Amino acid sequence: MFLSSAIYSLSACLASVAFFSWFVVLSLLWTMFSLRRSRRGSLLLGCLMSSPISRTIAFVLLFGGLLSVSWYSMRGYRAWQRRQASSKPWVHPFREPDLKLPKPPRLRVFGMFVGESSFVEAQAFTQAQRIVCQDNSVRALMRRQRAARVEKLRAQGNIDALSGATWNRPSPRERNPSIRWNCEKVLTSQWADLPRPTKVWGRLLYVFDSPKHPLRHASFQYDLHPSKALSAFRSVITHYQTRFGAPSRSKDDRPLPRIIGPMSASLPRPSSQPASLVSTSQPASSIVASSAFSTPHNAMLPPSSDADWLAQTRKYDRFRRVWRFSGLRVQITLRSFGGWFNLSESIEVPWPIRPDAPVVSRTK
Repeated sequence: MFLSSAIYSLSACLASVAFFSWFVVLSLLWTMFSLRRSRRGSLLLGCLMSSPISRTIAFVLLFGGLLSVSWYSMRGYRAWQRRQASSKPWVHPFREPDLKLPKPPRLRVFGMFVGESSFVEAQAFTQAQRIVCQDNSVRALMRRQRAARVEKLRAQGNIDALSGATWNRPSPRERNPSIRWNCEKVLTSQWADLPRPTKVWGRLLYVFDSPKHPLRHASFQYDLHPSKALSAFRSVITHYQTRFGAPSRSKDDRPLPRIIGPMSASLPRPSSQPASLVSTSQPASSIVASSAFSTPHNAMLPPSSDADWLAQTRKYDRFRRVWRFSGLRVQITLRSFGGWFNLSESIEVPWPIRPDAPVVSRTK
């Protein structure tokens, strides 16, 4: 598609340049013929073209005119292309889900069904729960910014800026019909599906490809004190591991401390990865010590307690568990930001798979 459009653009530009070049050449020839018909004109033309400087000036003027005509014809053609692109409807490049993966379960998370619930249902749910939300997509943000600027200019009495400003034109990025239904200040006690820290504010996010498409992404994230981060992470992991089994992927920037119970797991085998990254496909919600694990200077040995783990954790360290299904992904991520942690629970249909992939995968 890109190659064909590039060839079409180049051919159109060459055709426009050739047309205007012939137009300029014919105009010059007609002018020279008209001047030669009169005695004074022939003398004047002979004097102008007799010296090398005059011929150089004439050549530069001719070349500059052709270059200017080519430049403005190119700009006009690109403007026409933008107008044509803005008038076309937005097309989503969706793909089919990978049916080789396990079939996805039907999940009701944060009041919605991923791959099934509509935007109208999300609006009704948040209103019923008295949750304040707004659309934070690019289209909505730019429209709100434009409306705020218009109100400011009207308050200042600057009427000229309202009609002729280029910022008042819609951007091509506003053609994307996606919706990011963002809800700030949502208490963790709002959800009773699994035990979470109480009296903690979080952010709820629903993502739709358009008002007509089903829910693609649902996530809830909240900040935690370092003393509560690891226990909350274990609680969430235990809930999803009990429901889905071992995670498809476990990736930790540092080993988790040794614990006793159903969350215990053996250490991964030594790998060629750098010492700053530990990755395992085991249900490694925690890691216990093992003689098979060795890194330079024992830098990545698992700590023996939560306090040791907290002391070893550095800023921007990340701990992640992922469950992959056909057309559905569940991801739990714990991030360190120095003095506090962020715990994120995300259930989504990976882009660019069609948003109704969970339903399609279950029926096939």
